[in-house]
Amino acid sequence: MNRESGSSDAVRRRLSSRISLLLQGLERHRRDPNRREAFHVMEALRYLRAGRYDEGEVAVARAELVRPIPDDLAGPGPHDKTCTADLRAALHALLKPE
Repeated sequence: MNRESGSSDAVRRRLSSRISLLLQGLERHRRDPNRREAFHVMEALRYLRAGRYDEGEVAVARAELVRPIPDDLAGPGPHDKTCTADLRAALHALLKPE
Protein backbone atom coordinates (compact mmCIF):
# COMPACT_ATOMS: atom_id res chain seq x y z
CA MET A 1 0.00 0.00 0.00
CA ASN A 2 1.64 3.25 -1.12
CA ARG A 3 0.61 6.59 0.22
CA GLU A 4 0.26 9.15 -2.50
CA SER A 5 -0.48 11.92 0.02
CA GLY A 6 3.14 12.90 0.51
CA SER A 7 6.77 12.18 0.13
CA SER A 8 8.60 9.41 1.90
CA ASP A 9 9.94 11.97 4.39
CA ALA A 10 6.44 13.19 5.20
CA VAL A 11 5.20 9.64 5.74
CA ARG A 12 8.24 8.92 7.93
CA ARG A 13 7.56 12.04 9.99
CA ARG A 14 3.90 11.11 10.34
CA LEU A 15 4.79 7.64 11.64
CA SER A 16 7.45 8.93 14.04
CA SER A 17 5.03 11.57 15.29
CA ARG A 18 2.35 8.97 15.90
CA ILE A 19 4.78 6.79 17.87
CA SER A 20 5.87 9.86 19.84
CA LEU A 21 2.27 10.77 20.69
CA LEU A 22 1.62 7.27 21.97
CA LEU A 23 4.73 7.49 24.15
CA GLN A 24 3.67 10.93 25.40
CA GLY A 25 0.40 9.42 26.58
CA LEU A 26 2.28 6.78 28.55
CA GLU A 27 4.61 9.42 29.99
CA ARG A 28 1.69 11.65 30.93
CA HIS A 29 0.13 8.79 32.88
CA ARG A 30 3.54 7.95 34.36
CA ARG A 31 3.40 4.34 33.35
CA ASP A 32 5.33 1.89 31.27
CA PRO A 33 3.66 0.08 28.40
CA ASN A 34 2.09 -3.28 29.04
CA ARG A 35 3.60 -6.18 27.11
CA ARG A 36 1.11 -5.82 24.23
CA GLU A 37 1.70 -2.09 23.81
CA ALA A 38 5.46 -2.57 24.05
CA PHE A 39 5.44 -5.37 21.47
CA HIS A 40 3.55 -3.31 18.90
CA VAL A 41 5.55 -0.12 19.52
CA MET A 42 8.79 -2.08 19.14
CA GLU A 43 7.41 -3.52 15.91
CA ALA A 44 6.52 -0.01 14.69
CA LEU A 45 10.06 1.14 15.48
CA ARG A 46 11.50 -1.78 13.47
CA TYR A 47 9.28 -0.83 10.52
CA LEU A 48 10.30 2.83 10.85
CA ARG A 49 13.97 1.80 10.77
CA ALA A 50 13.34 -0.40 7.71
CA GLY A 51 11.39 2.30 5.86
CA ARG A 52 8.22 0.20 5.89
CA TYR A 53 6.03 3.08 7.00
CA ASP A 54 2.60 1.70 6.12
CA GLU A 55 3.29 -1.42 8.17
CA GLY A 56 4.55 0.83 10.96
CA GLU A 57 1.24 2.71 10.93
CA VAL A 58 -0.61 -0.59 11.32
CA ALA A 59 1.65 -1.57 14.23
CA VAL A 60 1.02 1.76 15.99
CA ALA A 61 -2.73 1.29 15.54
CA ARG A 62 -2.44 -2.15 17.17
CA ALA A 63 -0.52 -0.58 20.08
CA GLU A 64 -3.14 2.15 20.48
CA LEU A 65 -5.88 -0.47 20.58
CA VAL A 66 -3.81 -2.83 22.78
CA ARG A 67 -4.31 -5.68 20.33
CA PRO A 68 -3.06 -9.15 21.28
CA ILE A 69 0.43 -10.26 20.35
CA PRO A 70 0.39 -12.79 17.49
CA ASP A 71 0.25 -16.33 18.89
CA ASP A 72 3.55 -17.39 17.34
CA LEU A 73 5.33 -14.47 19.07
CA ALA A 74 3.38 -14.35 22.33
CA GLY A 75 6.02 -16.02 24.49
CA PRO A 76 8.43 -14.16 26.72
CA GLY A 77 10.51 -11.56 24.94
CA PRO A 78 12.08 -8.12 25.20
CA HIS A 79 8.62 -6.56 25.16
CA ASP A 80 8.04 -7.95 28.67
CA LYS A 81 10.59 -5.65 30.30
CA THR A 82 10.56 -2.59 28.08
CA CYS A 83 9.92 0.75 29.71
CA THR A 84 8.65 3.95 28.15
CA ALA A 85 12.06 5.61 28.45
CA ASP A 86 13.65 2.76 26.45
CA LEU A 87 11.11 3.17 23.66
CA ARG A 88 11.58 6.96 23.67
CA ALA A 89 15.37 6.51 23.44
CA ALA A 90 14.97 4.06 20.54
CA LEU A 91 12.77 6.55 18.69
CA HIS A 92 15.24 9.39 19.27
CA ALA A 93 18.11 7.20 18.03
CA LEU A 94 16.20 6.52 14.80
CA LEU A 95 15.47 10.20 14.25
CA LYS A 96 19.02 11.45 14.80
CA PRO A 97 20.46 13.11 11.70
CA GLU A 98 23.23 11.04 10.22
